[in-house]
Amino acid sequence: MATYLLAALRRKKFFRSPQREVKLVLRILLGFYVVYMLILFLLLGLGLHFTLKDIVKTPTNTCGIGNLF
Repeated sequence: MATYLLAALRRKKFFRSPQREVKLVLRILLGFYVVYMLILFLLLGLGLHFTLKDIVKTPTNTCGIGNLF
């Protein structure tokens, strides 16, 4: 109950502030930046995985036991 009241008061305080438009625009831009960085790191990770997979070709069986059968 107290958490809900605190969230409601924060929301009211946000909408009463004189710079609410600036704060709203900054929150939206920050959200876009976070999404951009998440997509960038995801693509970078996938790209690095497949690039390193092509560069470093390790044998699938390193101990040689599979050659016995």
